Amino acid sequence: MSIKQDLAANIVRHWDFRKGSLLDSSGNNDTAVVVGTPEWKNTNKGKSINFAKSTGDYLTQTAKPATAGTIIVISEEPVANNSIMVGAQVTTRCYLGSTALNTLMGGLADQPFSTIVGTTVKEVGKVYHNAISWDGNNVDLTLNGSNEYSGAQVGTLPDLEWFIGGHNLSGSPSAINMWAGNILEVIVFDIKLTSEQMSQLYEEMTQEGYIGTLAKR
Repeated sequence: MSIKQDLAANIVRHWDFRKGSLLDSSGNNDTAVVVGTPEWKNTNKGKSINFAKSTGDYLTQTAKPATAGTIIVISEEPVANNSIMVGAQVTTRCYLGSTALNTLMGGLADQPFSTIVGTTVKEVGKVYHNAISWDGNNVDLTLNGSNEYSGAQVGTLPDLEWFIGGHNLSGSPSAINMWAGNILEVIVFDIKLTSEQMSQLYEEMTQEGYIGTLAKR
């Protein structure tokens, strides 16, 4: 049995855009809703959704951050910019994105991306396994199965739905920080995955063939 199957009961949202679908396969039937004109792209890894860093292009859904969780986003790294793949923020925050230096970054509770940030520089045009996980006490960033940041969680999470392909800032898309590349898959868990589970998921997805260079068709 695969690690994804082992963790199936803990998957609360799963959008696999490679299949050309906005359906949530977790069992919660939370079909993502298109806002604006993000484009479907044909790639060597199936379909992807391309966002153009416009405040008008993103997806909505109904899930909010819980006390514990993990967000995994499989995405193509865009040209350097401070942009968010999945995000929500009121006073506090919960998001995952990339910095202007193409390093992984996250925001959680009272801590912004200036605190929760990785060091590995991602290569523009390549597909990466990006993740943030938390449990009320600690927060981790993981890139391609390897830890990029670990620290104590400070504060509580926002009561607000995430946007996909951008940042939900108090109910509206952020005027900045919207994603500007391709997203292939988003998975949300209701637990903080261990480092071993994260590594196993990355290896499994690598074997499935969609980590690496993304070629448009």
